[in-house]
This record gives sequence, structure tokens and C-alpha cells, in this order.
Amino acid sequence: MSQDEENKARQQLEQDLRDFELAAHPHDAFIKKAFSDLDCAGRFFRSHLPPAIAAQADWSTLMVVPGSFVRHTLQQTHSDLLYTVSMGEEPMLLHLLFEQQSRVDPTMPLRLLGYMSDIWNAWIEKHGLPLPPVIPFVLHLGPQGWTPTCSFEDLVALPAGMEEVLRPFIPSFRHALLDLSKFDPLQSESDATIRIILQLLKKAREEKRLRLFFEWLAEELIRHPKAISTSMFHLSLLYAVHAEAGIDVEAIAHKLINNPELQTDAMNTAQQLRAEGRQEGRQEGHQEGRHHGEWCGQLKLLQRIMGLTVTPDAELIQLDAESIKERFQALEREYDSKFKGR
Repeated sequence: MSQDEENKARQQLEQDLRDFELAAHPHDAFIKKAFSDLDCAGRFFRSHLPPAIAAQADWSTLMVVPGSFVRHTLQQTHSDLLYTVSMGEEPMLLHLLFEQQSRVDPTMPLRLLGYMSDIWNAWIEKHGLPLPPVIPFVLHLGPQGWTPTCSFEDLVALPAGMEEVLRPFIPSFRHALLDLSKFDPLQSESDATIRIILQLLKKAREEKRLRLFFEWLAEELIRHPKAISTSMFHLSLLYAVHAEAGIDVEAIAHKLINNPELQTDAMNTAQQLRAEGRQEGRQEGHQEGRHHGEWCGQLKLLQRIMGLTVTPDAELIQLDAESIKERFQALEREYDSKFKGR
């Protein structure tokens, strides 16, 4: 790799790290980036949409529609992506919702109806009628199994004897669902790339399990060397760093001895994280030094005001900022009691 390529790779890594740090949630950042990859999204839909639909869609036309249709009040509980894909001569829209709530939402069909309405209104503004079909797909990432209905009609109570008369006035649709809490990617997912991504999402929800995920991944890549691209591995590694504190990236790199390209990426990531850690430590040290000096100055000033012996710098330098602050606050209370009658 040339010097220019190394610099470019380092800059990209730094940007990726910032993207994760700026994200409201590392799960959001990973999911958005992973499923914005059209190859990844196409593989997922081909595996998990009804076969009759997956077989008729022209996946070479799959595109992400810019913008999100999720209302702002729900942004902390899930992310979403909207895609368009051709089915024959007509467009079809796929709305993929990543549900992260611990508690499942029995009103999901009603929520999705609102999103579908937003999507269709946006479509009309750009294209007019007719409307394309929208297939809502929920990927449930929470630990609790999904038990509510996927059908909108089940939310509506019709008076006895009036079902046939009223049903034509009730919206009729159901959403697709993949409940990761009940789905075992290792046993049920045939696509190697999607198996890796879903297994990572599943293990990230279990405390201190990501190290085991990467041990499994190293073995998986021996059997399927091309199962994950370098960019997707890189994304997965950054996700793990932000989702599980203290994960050892260098140990992960050593496990990838049979895949030099991914091992190099892991080592570069580890080096960048060490560099950022040292920089952060220096910044914290500067900040700590500034606070230390401020409290030393306030303590010595108050001692002079009260006519007390000023603590020597040689003694203060042995104390941390918090200890000096506590000394100052104790002396301040004494000053207030003696001189201010408090």
C-alpha cells in the first residue's frame, strides 16, 4: 500500500470512528451503514421476503430512497430505511424498520400505517398517481420475543354480526417480521454474509459476547473466506468497539491469521484506537492539570485571607484536584462560619 493509500485509509477510519461517536446509538450507526449497502440489503430481502416476491423483484434495480420517514419522537427506539426496487415494469417500495425497544409494541401495524401514509404522500408530490405497493418489514432486535399481531385488521374490534359489512372500510395489510430473539442465524440463515451480520446483531445484545462472536467469525471465514467484505468487517469491528467497552481489537486481529486483509484492517483499527486513547488521555491530563491549578490557587488565596499558613506547592502537587477541592470547600465552610455567621 502506498503512502497516499495509507493516509486515505487512516482518514477514512478516523471519519468512521467519528460517525459512530456522533451517533445517538451504536446500533443505529451500524444498522444504517450496513443496510445502506445495496448488496447487503438485497441479500437480506432475498432471504427473508416471501419467495414469490423475492423471485419476481429485479434486485439489480434496488436503491435506497434518501431521507427517513420515521417521526422524530421515535428515533431513539428504532431506525428505518426505505428502498425502491422494480417488479416487472412497476416500482415497489420496501420499508425496513429496525425495532430496538425492549418491550414489543402491539400498535406496530398502526404505526406502520402512518409511515406508509407518509411514504405515499411523498411519492405523490414527486410522481403523482398511481401509488406503488409498500411492503413494511420489521427487524426486531429487542431481547423480548415478538408476540403481537402483524395484521392491522386484528387491531380493530368489529361489532358482532357486522363484520362483513364493516370489513371493507378497514385497512387490510400485514407487515413482514424477523424476530431476532427467536431466530438462530447459525441454523436458519443460508446467506453467509447475512448470517454474519445477524449473528453480530444478536450477540451485541448479550453482555460480553462480542469477543466470542469474533472467535466464531474467524472459524466461519476459514469455511467461507469471501463471506464478508473488508468494508463490512471494518464496520462490524467499529460497531463492536462502541457496543462493548474494553473489547480487545488486537486479540481479534490475531485470530484472523488466515485472512491477512481483514487482519491488517483490525491491526490498523487497533493502532488508531490506541492513538486516540493516548490523545484523549493527554487532553484529560491537560484538563486535570488546569483544574488542579485552579483549586490550588483558590485554596492558597483563602488561606491567606484567613491568615493561615499557605500549603506548600510540594505538598499540593501530591494531591489530585478532587482532594484539593475538598480541602478548599472545608476551609470555605469554616470561613463562612467564623466570618459570615453562617
